[in-house]
Amino acid sequence: MRLALPVGLFTLGVLACGCSLLIPLDDLAGPDASSCQKDGDCDPGLLCVTARCSHAASCQLLKQQRPETPDGTYALSPPGTPDQTLSAFCDMTRDGGGWMLVTSDMLESETKAWVTTKRLTNAQGGLVLTLFPEARCGEPAAYHSFHIKETIAWSVVRYKQSFSGSVTCWAIFGQSAVDNNGFIAASDMNLVTFEPGTDQISHQVGMGGVLDGKLVNAFSGPTAMCNSSVSGENFWANGGAVRSAEVILRRTGASPAGPGTGAACIISDVTSAWWSYDNVFVR
Repeated sequence: MRLALPVGLFTLGVLACGCSLLIPLDDLAGPDASSCQKDGDCDPGLLCVTARCSHAASCQLLKQQRPETPDGTYALSPPGTPDQTLSAFCDMTRDGGGWMLVTSDMLESETKAWVTTKRLTNAQGGLVLTLFPEARCGEPAAYHSFHIKETIAWSVVRYKQSFSGSVTCWAIFGQSAVDNNGFIAASDMNLVTFEPGTDQISHQVGMGGVLDGKLVNAFSGPTAMCNSSVSGENFWANGGAVRSAEVILRRTGASPAGPGTGAACIISDVTSAWWSYDNVFVR
C-alpha cells in the first residue's frame, strides 16, 4: 500500500513543489514487527521460522524450542494448515512438558456397547467422559473406547481414570480382553498395554486392592481380571471409595487410537458403578 504525501512538506534536493509523492507505508513503519532472527525475538508462544514469528506446530515443539514457556493456552498451527490456527491448552511443566489438552472437539469417534455416556468439560476446557455400564453377571460385557484426532500427531496419551462401584471383571489401561468367561473389552484402542516398570503411573488411590482390610494405593499391575473376590488385587471389586490413577500409555502406531475400558459382572448397585476419564493430554 502507498500513501500520498504533499511534497511541499519536504525538500527534494533543491526542488520544492506542491505535487504528491507515493511512499510505501512499510517504509514509514520501519522493519516488519513479525520479522526475527531467533525465537527470543518473538512474542511468548511464537517461534522464529524462516525469519518470521510464527505459531508453533504443537505444544511439544513449543516446549522444545522455548523451554521457558509456561502452562497456558496457545494458538498452534498444525502441519499442512498454515492459514489456520488451533487454540489449545499446553501443559509445559509435568512429565517433561509439551502436552496438549484433549477437548471434545478433538474426538474422532467412539466405540461402545452396554454403556451410557456422559460428556462434560473441566475447568481448563478439557474433555471429561463418564461411562455407566449396564452389565450384571450373566449379561453382555460393557465396553467403551474413544479415539483422538491426529490434527496434531501424537504418540503418547496421559489421562486420569477413576473407578466406582463393585465390578468383578474388567480390562483397563490398554488391555483389550479378559479370557475368563469369554469377556471381551474394547479392542480398537491401538495402545500398548500398560507395562509396570516401563510405563508411568502416578496419583494412585486404592489401585492395589485390599490387604488386611485396608485399601492399598499402589497399582498392583494386572490390567485385566475376572474374579469375585473383594480382597486382594481386584481393586474394582471391593466397592467403597472411588479409586483412581493417572497413567501414560504409548500408541502402537495404528489408527484410530485412544483409551478404552471393559467391565462385566457388576455386583454393586448398577447406578453406583462407573468409570471416567479426565485431564486427557497427548504429546
